[in-house]
Amino acid sequence: MSLMYRNNAILPGNQNIKLKEIKKLPIENNECIITWKDGSEYIGECKNKELNGYGVYTFPDKSVYSGFWKHSCKHGLGTLRYNDGTSYKGTFINDMISGDGVLSYDITDEGKQIYIGEFRNGLMNGYGKLYYHNKTTGEYELEYIGYFKNNTFNGIGMCFHKNGNKFYEGHFAKGKPCGEGILYDEEGEKREASYYISGEQQKDLSQTRHFKLIDKLQKKIKFPMYHIHHNI
Repeated sequence: MSLMYRNNAILPGNQNIKLKEIKKLPIENNECIITWKDGSEYIGECKNKELNGYGVYTFPDKSVYSGFWKHSCKHGLGTLRYNDGTSYKGTFINDMISGDGVLSYDITDEGKQIYIGEFRNGLMNGYGKLYYHNKTTGEYELEYIGYFKNNTFNGIGMCFHKNGNKFYEGHFAKGKPCGEGILYDEEGEKREASYYISGEQQKDLSQTRHFKLIDKLQKKIKFPMYHIHHNI
């Protein structure tokens, strides 16, 4: 139940770009156009010899960031597209992906995962949804909805069978069921309501604990939507 995700797939190099060595910024059509020896290029707004405002930065590997800058750092809304097809759309704070956003990345030749939710310090942290997108059929499958910590399921959440029925709902820790949870078969019928440690069943829940868990899930799971609202 852990994410297939490259931990270093967020930000390419050349972060916190400084322009102090440039004595005079080249201006064309009210935009700065700057190139570096490594092949990097910036076209956009500049102020006080820094990247400030909206601009497009192309990295040496042809990855591209288009969005807002502050003091030569990605800051505000932006889109980061990698040369391997990975993309992020959302909020940046001081050069780091933080806030609400959408991350899309290939996991096989036939499909990719899409995360829609909260980020902190470049990682999935907070509340979000994880989908699998089949490139051949165009279909989206909701895999998980709930809370994340450092790119893994952590806290209250639900994960799903491929047919859309719930597979497990309850507490997670480090990507595995941990705490109170409910397991379902592929037909959506409850198999067990138990207490888990690292994904292993420990003991059955009482009927009272079962009902309390259901109530907690209904309050915590805020957007159980089964389709994509974002154009990736």
